[in-house]
Amino acid sequence: MSLYLWTKALHLVFVASWFAGLFYLPRLFVNLAMVPPDSHAERERLLLALNTHVLTADSRAFGLGSVRRERVERNVRAVAKAFDLPTTLKVEQVWTDRFLPPIAERRITGQAR
Repeated sequence: MSLYLWTKALHLVFVASWFAGLFYLPRLFVNLAMVPPDSHAERERLLLALNTHVLTADSRAFGLGSVRRERVERNVRAVAKAFDLPTTLKVEQVWTDRFLPPIAERRITGQAR
């Protein structure tokens, strides 16, 4: 039963995060497309969003799609506490990078311009 609760709790967190990203980025691009070409305000807003929320220190250091082990552990503990789950999952049960391309292909350098 506890594995079911873990799966349910993590599924809710991941789906909510996925939908937030899924709908936010296209919104930025649509807003950018509707702005006159000579407007620099929208371009700066998009670049600010990319440089602060997508191109983070972690994505630069570990590549897109990677997560830090301690961050996953902290989030797993938070989910366990929030849902009052009887056990805590290990990171290996929640996340793996074996399906990601090599880090050299995912690493980001510089800032969006």
